[in-house]
Parts: sequence; C-alpha cells; structure tokens
Amino acid sequence: MEEMYEAIERCKPLILSTIKKYGFLGDHFDLYDKAMEIAYDAYLTYDKTRSGFPNYLKNKLNYYFLDTAKKKRPISLNAINDRGEEIITTIEDTADLEADLIGKDLVRCLLTYIQDLPHTDAYLIRRKYFDNKTNAEIAKDLGKSPKTIANRHSLALNKLREMMARDNFIY
Repeated sequence: MEEMYEAIERCKPLILSTIKKYGFLGDHFDLYDKAMEIAYDAYLTYDKTRSGFPNYLKNKLNYYFLDTAKKKRPISLNAINDRGEEIITTIEDTADLEADLIGKDLVRCLLTYIQDLPHTDAYLIRRKYFDNKTNAEIAKDLGKSPKTIANRHSLALNKLREMMARDNFIY
C-alpha cells in the first residue's frame, strides 16, 4: 500500500499538468479528485512487467479526459435538447416555499421578512409565490434571462433563510 502511495506521489506533477491541460472540462478540484481515482485504479491494474507506471498513468488519464471531452455538453441553458425543448424549461424548481411555511401566521411573518429584502428580490419572491409566475414570465417582466431569475431566486431564498435564522425563526 505504501508503495502505491509513493508511486502516485511521484506522479503528482503529471497529474497536475494533465488537469491543467483539460481544465476546460470542469472545476479543478473535481478534476483532481477524478484524476486521483484514476491513479489509484491504474496502480491496481498496472502490469509491472510492461512499461513504467508514469507512462501507463499518463495514458489512462489522457484516455479518460479525451473521452470526457468528446461528450457533447450544452453551452447554454437556452440550447435545444433532443426533444426540441430549451434546456431551461426542463429544469424543475426544487424549492417549495409553501411546503416549508404553513399557516397564515407563518405567511404574515414571512411577509415581514420579504419587506426587508432588496426591492428586486422581494418583487421576485412575490411574483413567484404569490402570483404563481414562472421564471420565464418574471424574466420577461424584468428584461432578464430565466437563468438569471433562477439564480436570483435562489439567492433571495438564501437571504430569507439567513434573516430568519438570525432571528431564531424556525421554519
């Protein structure tokens, strides 16, 4: 086991340079984790009678990252999927404020917190939950993209949760 850790440690510059080469595939830490997983697997499958381990690892890493790079990734959430729909319209909103807050007292209390939000965030929350508008409808009203509205919605909910937690409000 110790031998495996030493061999992989000696290959760290190779691993890091491969990650840098394929950095466009995602987050550096995620790529590093995947590369280390590949390194451990490579060491276990490595045939010591063949070429050196660094060369074997380099090939394994390159094959994996080249394979990953070949996969079609959407460039935009407005891109069209296989069924002819914009990707943004197929994403379900997992936040359900009504399920978290039940009863008129809770809603009244929530309205107090909403008033303390910045104007745009308060508007977004009211339109989404009280007027039952979709991200696309709100985006059209505000002249923004649905993705921007989804992000703002998430941030606004986080602000509400922080304000409520600060006041020890149980939700």
